Amino acid sequence: MLVSAAGLSTFQEPRTVRAMPALRRLERILAANAAWVASKSETVARRRRLRNATMYLVARHPGRLPAPVAAEQMRGAGKPGFMQALQAVIDYHVRERLPQVACPTLIVWGDHDMLISVRDADLFEELIPDSRKVIFADTGHMAQLERPAAFNELLERFLAE
Repeated sequence: MLVSAAGLSTFQEPRTVRAMPALRRLERILAANAAWVASKSETVARRRRLRNATMYLVARHPGRLPAPVAAEQMRGAGKPGFMQALQAVIDYHVRERLPQVACPTLIVWGDHDMLISVRDADLFEELIPDSRKVIFADTGHMAQLERPAAFNELLERFLAE
């Protein structure tokens, strides 16, 4: 299962490539800021406006997420390895390997994903044999958190096949 997966439009994405040197220079500041938000996650998550401001890039409607779920996501911010993971997403050319995927693949996306374009779901489906996609309406980057009941039902049906 791929959920809002990176690797296609993120490969050598010009804006991200150009931003990487500046992000590397700011890495400590970004990590400190993320760590601060993570340390205040319970407070931020309980306040709808702060939750919306903090999570608007990943969730279509951050205010609808349960506060404990939002807080847990915030606690994950600022962890070591983010810059290396981002660089890998930019540098690794996954497209040529997708036709080699040899198992049934379910591709899940939110139609309002602001991080990875929903157009990538079409490409994944085109390039991976025995794949199919499901696009959740009015959903952002984290369908599993934004639509948990529908997501879990979809996953259970897929695994039962």
